Amino acid sequence: MRDAVLAAEPIEAIIRYLSSENEILRAAAIGALARQSDTAAVRPLLVSALLDPDPDVRSDAMEALATMALPEDAETLRYSLAGDPVREVKLAAIRALARLNDRGAIPLLRALTLSRAEEEVAWEDEDSDWEEWLDIQIAAIQALGQMGVEEAIDDLLAARADPLAQSLDIPVFEALTQLGPRGIDILLQVATQNEGLGSSRAVTALQGADPSAMLASVDQMIGHPRAAVRLLTLPLLPVDGDRVLQLAEADPDAAVRVAALARAAPHRPDLALTALRDKDARVQAAALRHLVLPEDAEARAVLIDNLLAWITHGAPALMIATAERLAILAPERAGPPLLALAADLKRPLEARVAATRALADVTPPIPTAALVELIGNRAQQVRLAALVQLRDRAAAGDEAAITALAAAIQGTLVEDAAFSDRGGEEASRETLTAPKNEDDGPPRIHITRDGQIVEFVRPEGEAPGTSTLSAILAASEAAAAPDDEPLAEDTPEEAPSKRRKRRPVEGPDAISEALSREALQVASGLDLAPVDAAILARARAASGGGSGETDQALRQQAWQALGRHLARYAGFENARSVALAARGDSDPVVRLVAFQLLATQGPAPDLLAGARQDPDPLIRAEAARYGDGPALVDALGDPVLIVRRAAAERLIASGSTEQVIDGVERVIRAELSDTLASLIAASEVARQVASGHLAADTCTGRAALVILKALATSLVPAPPSGEAGV
Repeated sequence: MRDAVLAAEPIEAIIRYLSSENEILRAAAIGALARQSDTAAVRPLLVSALLDPDPDVRSDAMEALATMALPEDAETLRYSLAGDPVREVKLAAIRALARLNDRGAIPLLRALTLSRAEEEVAWEDEDSDWEEWLDIQIAAIQALGQMGVEEAIDDLLAARADPLAQSLDIPVFEALTQLGPRGIDILLQVATQNEGLGSSRAVTALQGADPSAMLASVDQMIGHPRAAVRLLTLPLLPVDGDRVLQLAEADPDAAVRVAALARAAPHRPDLALTALRDKDARVQAAALRHLVLPEDAEARAVLIDNLLAWITHGAPALMIATAERLAILAPERAGPPLLALAADLKRPLEARVAATRALADVTPPIPTAALVELIGNRAQQVRLAALVQLRDRAAAGDEAAITALAAAIQGTLVEDAAFSDRGGEEASRETLTAPKNEDDGPPRIHITRDGQIVEFVRPEGEAPGTSTLSAILAASEAAAAPDDEPLAEDTPEEAPSKRRKRRPVEGPDAISEALSREALQVASGLDLAPVDAAILARARAASGGGSGETDQALRQQAWQALGRHLARYAGFENARSVALAARGDSDPVVRLVAFQLLATQGPAPDLLAGARQDPDPLIRAEAARYGDGPALVDALGDPVLIVRRAAAERLIASGSTEQVIDGVERVIRAELSDTLASLIAASEVARQVASGHLAADTCTGRAALVILKALATSLVPAPPSGEAGV
């Protein structure tokens, strides 16, 4: 029996259902045929199905045929377009005819752009209004454009001008871009001579047109009063020609000057220097991004002085561009102004983020303590940019960076109760180091250099609640030379009176929790013992919020950080002991990673048995990836699809032919077409087994529907090559 099952071919099994009295089975058979790779055998069957009495069957057949029709099918397609009243059949037929570039369809397509052509075309409801026709009309317009039917231009314009029709600007304009010089000329006329939405849509369409088609109209376009039209000329002009330079230097619209500068500056470095004198900050910002410092020392010094002024007092666009470029153009002088900008909450957020990122290019490198201080910033983007740089320093062995990252993960780097907006170095140090109750927040820990977690013992004389940040900053101050350059200067914007008046405007009040989440994302996987120990401390903490407890969302993220680096953490005795303790945790995220950690070296039988019965489907799916034999076949019947798919993957990868056959039969009996589709997509044996059942006289209608749906939704499997058990 099983040899006969394995001999069946899908197309032969499917064909018998094309003549079923049940239209649902016929439609399912069409869907299954459409997924078969032998288009030479499938195509004639689809053509025949275009005459099926059921409209759904005809629609499905035309949808499938649209992708594989041959020129000899064009007459049949035209017949269906005109004679089949079903909207979906007509739309698919138009797509197929356009793909075939069938010139015989042009008269009918032109007619459909102007009317319902009721003398030639059958419709589902003769009394329906024009809305039924609209989709067909748009499809016909698109097809005429795709086929390059230039003689249809007047028809398209007439359709657009119909006062009773819905706006057809977009499909008509897109079609005109494909209809030769006349189509482009008409679009240019609409763009240059009209106003309002139609003109804007014409410009948008021209942006997607072949630029060479507009070459003859460059003179007309470059002098047009609308900036959008002048912008269209940029791809047509030589990059080093006078016209591009004229647009970059003298165009009345800043957007045009910016675009022209971007095109010409790589070929004319002096142009960027000239553009720095532009009256518009957006143009100056664009110039900065293309700027190469002049060789003349005096000119270079003047330029750098301007940069230092712009980063403090410039317009937002110019301030942002200066922050991005200052460390590259003047690395020795960039540190203090970038730090001042990054910490100043009165400046635009994008500028502060750019300044923080640019600190990586400062020469000599800024002190690690300055980066640590930015980690306490209320703006998440600033914190993340600083965390990334600290991660890189920690990876290079910077002890202060390692300590700061571990403390950030553990939640002891900054103090929430004292956090407030920061205006400068002194204000931030006062607020970030204020004490709070010793019982607040997660437990303080001490991590040895080899990664061991030991009980924290407060050094003699240290005040309760002192943050790790204060200790890092204090150590940095003690080591700093008396003549070190200050990190920021007092300016009117930085005056102490203004600092005192600031109020929190960005980010959460619980800054330590937010920082811990971000540090878990950024620093996990560094392969540094203190960081690993901090992650494990978060993971092993109880949840709830009291003393010695941590926020459950944070605890989840700590476990997810462990899960991102399973292979490494699986070798840690600490990690395995924490995972063992978490096997029965109430949180499914924790249980999942705990199982993954313990299973990396092969799950113990009791661990695997428990995971198979877990109420969380992700854990059952993970267990299925380690299953074999009857347990895998059982998992194919799980009520959740993700578990069944994991079991199907494992069955195909490691199961024998007999087990694959048992699995296919199991999901057919359970009427699980989605899981059967997964098996069919991965295994030629599964496909043949399903086809054999479909071809059998004993196959019930329900089983046939399950198999046909699976064949319709699965990809055709590749030829078997070393498939296990097959």
